[in-house]
Amino acid sequence: FKEDTLFTNFISSSNGTIVSLEPLLLNITARPKSTSFAQGKYLNTSFYQASAKVYKDNGYETSFVYGGDLSWRNVGNFMLKQGFESVEGKTAIAKALKKDEAKISHDWGVFDEYLYSYIEQKLKDAKKPQFIFVLTTNNHPPYKIPKDYKSNSLVISKKLKEHITGDMELAKLRFKDYAYAVDMAGKFLDDIKGSSLAKNTLIAITADNNTVEGIMKYDNYYTQTKKIPFYIYMPKYLKPSSEFDTALPSSHKDIFPTLYNLTLSDVSYTA
Repeated sequence: FKEDTLFTNFISSSNGTIVSLEPLLLNITARPKSTSFAQGKYLNTSFYQASAKVYKDNGYETSFVYGGDLSWRNVGNFMLKQGFESVEGKTAIAKALKKDEAKISHDWGVFDEYLYSYIEQKLKDAKKPQFIFVLTTNNHPPYKIPKDYKSNSLVISKKLKEHITGDMELAKLRFKDYAYAVDMAGKFLDDIKGSSLAKNTLIAITADNNTVEGIMKYDNYYTQTKKIPFYIYMPKYLKPSSEFDTALPSSHKDIFPTLYNLTLSDVSYTA
């Protein structure tokens, strides 16, 4: 947190995974209460403003990597139309890591640590610049984590207890799964920043929605319930001359224009 950039006054495109994922990748505003593109008549539509196409057109190899099954929400087929040259799911990840898929998976896909290991391997083996969009599966019901994961002790403050409206034991499971997901993202960042990849890799991390809303009461519903983090690690030479205003109200729709500005030179795009 001290070395990198963390936006906290930040919200998602929408209040769910697919309905945040598609607007983010297609550079559009989410349409309230609408069917996802991949599950409707637009499944085979190739959207000209898709973010992966901007990187593909500028010499990058583009991949969509999902820790789960690519048949979920038709995401595999849809992403192949949006500028991704390859889409890879849990089976490809397990095969590449030479692991038994069943042993490294929970109900929704491979545990995050294996997904990150796969991405790290992919970056180390790369022969061309890479644009990799990664969707993890932990921090999701039924909140299963690897048996060998050693978490820190979980102490719930009095103030937090007063705000939890759901079952406390279920809340503890949620917090433990969240801790695992965050720890694995942190370990991935440490691994990249401690390797030769640090000098030419930018990592952006965000969430698809605020999952705790259903078991919490908030002091201010409108300003607190939709907030998510947006975190950026970038090599020193990419850092802007003036610091980001991390208190600036912003959202998913700002992510790709920001990344284009940091990683591509004088490129035209539509958003």
